[in-house]
Amino acid sequence: MERREHERLPVRQVQAHEVDHSLPYRVMNVSKTGCFLETRQPMGEVESAIAFELPLPAGADSLTLAARIVWRDADPEREQSGWLGYGLSFNGIDRISELILDAYVEFLKRDLHVAQLEEAWFKLKKVHEKIELLIAYEEKKAASFLH
Repeated sequence: MERREHERLPVRQVQAHEVDHSLPYRVMNVSKTGCFLETRQPMGEVESAIAFELPLPAGADSLTLAARIVWRDADPEREQSGWLGYGLSFNGIDRISELILDAYVEFLKRDLHVAQLEEAWFKLKKVHEKIELLIAYEEKKAASFLH
């Protein structure tokens, strides 16, 4: 059962975070109240308060938020690959930061929709290619029958 009040949205630009080594973590998903991230360095104990820098898209400045570590992921596969997972809850967000975070969440919603459209477009292109091959095959068959 989902305990979260707000929808978690995937951050598709994970690869961009890996290229930019300025942050020691990569944000995997975000909601209006928190996020999940992966890091190669321990961030602290559960219930620890931290200052968290949320990278924003398109070269915009990052958003610094007060956060609390609410859980640590104990996934053995993730740990074997050298990554640690943490769930963060944002605390005491000021009005300006809240507006920026809301805009970012809306951006992620649109980005998720675009990803779904891209997937549908890819599938449609594959179906179109198969239809083109079937038509060419049928035309070739008909041409050999007529000659």
